[in-house]
Amino acid sequence: MREFFINFVSSFLVVLSIILVAYLINEKNAAFDRVERRLAENKKLSAEYRQELDTLHFSMYQTHLSEDF
Repeated sequence: MREFFINFVSSFLVVLSIILVAYLINEKNAAFDRVERRLAENKKLSAEYRQELDTLHFSMYQTHLSEDF
């Protein structure tokens, strides 16, 4: 009987650890997806900022900004 409980508890802990590992892997993947979305948004906003800055520079000095700005 004692052996049954030891096997039951050890099996329970193994299953619990597998569930925890699967959960943590899923959360890590979700975090990477959020980072990729924010990087894409950052790239888009940076391009918009660059365009607005070039427009302002052109309206002030009648020349465009250099490409390596």
